[in-house]
Amino acid sequence: MTLRKMIFLLCAIIECMVAGVTSLAGLYILRNFDAMNAQAMMETLQIVSANMNLALEDVSHMTYKILGDSILQQELSKIRGSLNEQEILSSYHILYNRLIQFQNEYRYQGILDLDILTHSFDVSTRYMQKNPVDGPLRDEMIRKAAQADGKMVLCASREKDEWLAVRSIRQIMPFDLEIIGTMVIHINPNQLVRRVTEHTGNNSLLYWVLDQNGEVFFYSEKMSENSIAVISEHLDQAPCMISMANGHFFLIHGGLNYDDWGYSLLLSCESQWQARKMAYTVLFLTMLFSMAATALTGCAFVRSIDKRTNALLVKIENYQSDSTACPPVLPSRHHRNEIDILHDHFDAMAQRIDGLIQEKYISELLSKDAQLRALESQINPHFLYNVLQSINSRAQLAHNTEITSIVEALGRFLRISLDSRTKVLSLREELNLVHDYMIIQKERFEEQLSYTENVPDAFLSVEVPKMILQPLVENAVKYALENGFEDTCTIAVQACRTEGTIHLSVENSGSSFPEDMLGKLHASRTQKHGFGIGLKNIHERLQLSYGENYGIWLSNQNGWAVCEIRIPDVCEPVEE
Repeated sequence: MTLRKMIFLLCAIIECMVAGVTSLAGLYILRNFDAMNAQAMMETLQIVSANMNLALEDVSHMTYKILGDSILQQELSKIRGSLNEQEILSSYHILYNRLIQFQNEYRYQGILDLDILTHSFDVSTRYMQKNPVDGPLRDEMIRKAAQADGKMVLCASREKDEWLAVRSIRQIMPFDLEIIGTMVIHINPNQLVRRVTEHTGNNSLLYWVLDQNGEVFFYSEKMSENSIAVISEHLDQAPCMISMANGHFFLIHGGLNYDDWGYSLLLSCESQWQARKMAYTVLFLTMLFSMAATALTGCAFVRSIDKRTNALLVKIENYQSDSTACPPVLPSRHHRNEIDILHDHFDAMAQRIDGLIQEKYISELLSKDAQLRALESQINPHFLYNVLQSINSRAQLAHNTEITSIVEALGRFLRISLDSRTKVLSLREELNLVHDYMIIQKERFEEQLSYTENVPDAFLSVEVPKMILQPLVENAVKYALENGFEDTCTIAVQACRTEGTIHLSVENSGSSFPEDMLGKLHASRTQKHGFGIGLKNIHERLQLSYGENYGIWLSNQNGWAVCEIRIPDVCEPVEE
C-alpha cells in the first residue's frame, strides 16, 4: 500500500469514527428527547384515565343516591303488585318529576336522560316517552342489571352515540331487597370526555377509543374507521407512537373499572414529530457536510504531502537509473517540514556521491584497465626461446616430418597468445592452446610426459580470460621435468560445478607447492621471474575480472600439486 493510500485510509477511518460517534451522540440526545416527550404524554394520558374512572365513580355514586331516594322507594313500592290505574298514573308523574330534578342536578356530568323500568311502566326524562329503550335492549338491560347483583353496569349504544349506566333498584323500605325496578342513565360520552380532559388544555388533540373484550364500541367524533383499524393493530405495542391519516399520535391502552372495558387514549404529537424529523434532518445534513468538508480538507492535505513525496521518489529513481546525473534541487520554501528536509539531505548526498564517483570510481576503472594491460605484458617470454631451441636441435639431428607438427602447433600458439586485441577466450579455445603446447612438449619429453583431460562439453562455451590454463600447465612441466624429475610426469585438467561456481583444476605429479604460496606472492617475497609471477598474474587478473570471491587456490593432495581456478557459473547445465 502506497503512502497516499495509507493516509487516505487513515483519514477515512478517522472520518467514519467521528461520524459514528456524532451519530451515536445525536441519536442518544434525540432518543432522550423522545423519551421525555413520551413520559410527559404518558403522564397526561394517565391523569385523563384516572379522571375518567373518577367520573364513572361519580356516576356510580349518583346511582346510589337515586336508588336510595325515599320518594322513589315509596312510589316504586306502592306500584309493586298494584292494579289500580289511578295509583299507577300518580306514581308515574311523581317518578317523572323526581327524575327531572336528578337530571338537572347532574347534567354537568354529561347526563342526558334518566329512565326507570318497572313491570307496570317505564318512565323517562324524555318528555312523556313511555318506551325510552327498545324492547330487546330493554330486556338486555334488565337482565344485565339483575346479574350484576346490585353493581352498576355500563353499556354502549353506538347508534344513539351514548353510554348506558344500568342498575337494579331494590326495595329497602321495608328492607327485603326485592328488585322493584331498573334504573338506566343515558350519558353523553363526548361531553364526559371533554370534562375529564379539560385540564390538559388540548382537548382538540385528544381522542378516545373504548372497547369491551377487544371489540371497539365507541370512539371520538373525529375518528374514522381506518384510524380504528390502525389503532387495533398497535394495541399490543402500546405505549407507542403511531402514524395515521390525520397525523402522528401517542397511544396508551388500559382498562376501566367496569365490565372489562378497555380504553385507548391518543394524544396528537404532530408538532413533536415534525420537530423530531427536523432534528434528524439537521443531524444528517450536519454530519454529511462535516464529512464532505473533512474529505476535501484531507484530500488537499494528502495531495500536498503526495506531491512532495513523489518528487523525492522521482529524484531517487532517476538517480538510480543514472547515478552520474545530479538531481534538480527544488526551490526552498519559507515553511519547511520533514519532507523538505529529506529533499535537502538527498540533494546534498547525491552531489557528494557524484563528486566521489568522479574522483574515485572513474579513476579506478582507468586504473583497472591499465593494470590489466600491465599484467598481460608481464608474461615471461622464456618459453618462446625454449621452443626455438628444440626446433633447432631437431633440425640439426635429423630431418623428420615431426618438425612440421611442432611448427604448426607453435604457429597456432603464438598467433593466439600474442594477439593483444583478444582479451577473452572460450574454454574450448583455451584448452586448444594447452593442446598445442602439449604437442610441442611431448616432442621434447616424449614418454616422460603424460596428459589427461576431463572437461564436460557443457563448460566449453564458457568465456574466460586469455592464458589462464596454459601458464599453469607450463609451470607444471617446468617444476616437474625441467628440475630433474626422472619418472613420468602426469598432468590432468578437470572441470566441475558447485552452486554458482565452476572449478577448473590443473593437477600434476612430480612437484609440490611451498606452504602459503599465494600469501608470499602478495607479500612480494618471491623473485620477479619464473613460477611465482605467473600464478600472481593469473590470480590478480581473475579477481579484477570477477571479484574477490574468485581466483586461484593452491594445495597439495596425495603427492600431487593441485592448482584450482574458481570462476562464476555462467553456463546452463547439460542434461545427460
